[in-house]
Amino acid sequence: MGRILRAVARLLALFFAALFIAVGPLTLVLFNIGWQMFDPALYKRALAEQHIYERLPGLAADQAVAQLSHIGPDIERMQATPELQRCVQQALDPAAFEEIAGFKREPTAAENDLMRPCFDKYLPPQGDGGGGPPDFAKSLTPEQLKALLPILIPASWLQTQTESAIDQVFASLDSDKPELSILISFADLKRHLAAGAAVDAFRYVVYSEPPCTAEQLAALAVPLTNLPPCRPPEEVLTAIISQNQNTLSEAIAKIPDETDLIQMAKGRGDTPEAASPRQEGDNGPLGNNPREVLRNVRRGLRLSPLLPAGLILLIALFGVRSLKGWLVWWGIPLLIVGLIGVALAVAILPAMNWAFATYAADRIPPTWSPGLLQTGLGMARQIVGTLARWIGSEAGAMGVIGLAMVVISVVVKPRPTSSEAPRSERRT
Repeated sequence: MGRILRAVARLLALFFAALFIAVGPLTLVLFNIGWQMFDPALYKRALAEQHIYERLPGLAADQAVAQLSHIGPDIERMQATPELQRCVQQALDPAAFEEIAGFKREPTAAENDLMRPCFDKYLPPQGDGGGGPPDFAKSLTPEQLKALLPILIPASWLQTQTESAIDQVFASLDSDKPELSILISFADLKRHLAAGAAVDAFRYVVYSEPPCTAEQLAALAVPLTNLPPCRPPEEVLTAIISQNQNTLSEAIAKIPDETDLIQMAKGRGDTPEAASPRQEGDNGPLGNNPREVLRNVRRGLRLSPLLPAGLILLIALFGVRSLKGWLVWWGIPLLIVGLIGVALAVAILPAMNWAFATYAADRIPPTWSPGLLQTGLGMARQIVGTLARWIGSEAGAMGVIGLAMVVISVVVKPRPTSSEAPRSERRT
C-alpha cells in the first residue's frame, strides 16, 4: 500500500513539474508586462533615449510635407462612420475599396473624384485646423520648418508636458472620476512666445525670402494678413513688426492656458463648458468601464507568479523526501524554465520585426512620413527591448539557480535507507 501511495505521489509531482515548466515562461512574460508596461517611467525613458524632443522639428517637418503632398480625401477616415463607409463602398469597385481601406495602395485621381462627394457629405468635422498644418506652413520648406519649430516650441516645454501627459494617463487607472482628462498647460509656452519667440520666428521666415522689389515693397504698406513674400529692408521690417505687435499679442492671448487632449480628440473644444456628459467606455472594446478592466488586468498580471509558486510547492509536497530529492525536483524544472525564458527573451524582438513586416508594413497610411514611422518603430523596439531584458535576466537567474541545484544534487549523497544499512548495524 505504501508503494502505491509513493507511486501516486511521484506521478502527481511529475504532473505539477510539467505544469510548472509549461506556465513558468508564460508567467515571466505576463508578470513583466504587468510590471513594466504599466510603469510611466518606461515610456519617459524611451522618449529620452530616442532623443524625441531634439528630433521633433525634423519629424514634424517631414510629416507636414507628407501630409501636404497627399492629394485627395482623407482615406485614413474612410470608415469613420457607417454612412461614409457605405457611400465609399458604393462609389468604388469592391476590390479597390479593400485595397485602399487596407492601405495597400493609394487611390488614383479618378477614385479620389468618386470618393470626394462621400467625404464632403458624411465626414465629421475635425474642428479648427484639424487634420493639417496652418495655412502659413504650407508655404514653408522642410528646412524652414525644421529651423522654425525649435524657435516656437522649446524642447524643455515639450518634454515637461509630454511626461505630464504620460503620468496623467497612468494615474487615471487609479482614479474614480467619471470624466477622464489629460491636461496640457500652455502658460509657459505663451510666455515664451510673448517674450520674443514669435517675433524671432517671424524674422527667420522673412530673412529666408529674397529681397523685395519696388512693387512688392509698395504692396507691403497694406496691413499684413499673411507672411510677406519677400525680405524688406530692416527698417521696414521693424516697422511692420511694430505695426502688427498688437495683432500678434492678441493671437498669443487667444491660446488657452490649458487644454484637455481627450476633449479635443472628441471634438468638444478647449473649454469645460464645451464638454458634454458621456458614459465612460461607450461602445468600447473594454466594455462600459475600461479603467476597471485595465486595473483588473494589471492586478492579475502582477499576481501571476503565485501560480508557479504554488506549483513548485506542490512539487515539494508530493515529490521531495530528502535533500537530494529536493535539489533534483526543483533544480531541473527551474533550469528548463530558465532556458525557455532566455530563448523567449532573445526571440521577442525578431518576432516583433517579423510581425510588423508581415502584417503591418503594407497597411501603413500613405500620409505617414518615413521618419515618423521609423521613430515609432524605434520607440516600440526600445520598449519591447526593455521588456525582453527583464524577462531574460529573470529567466537567466532562474536557470542559474536550477543548474546550481542540479550540480549540488550530484555531489550530495543520498541518505541510506534501512535496507541499505551496514550489516554490523543490522546485526546489532
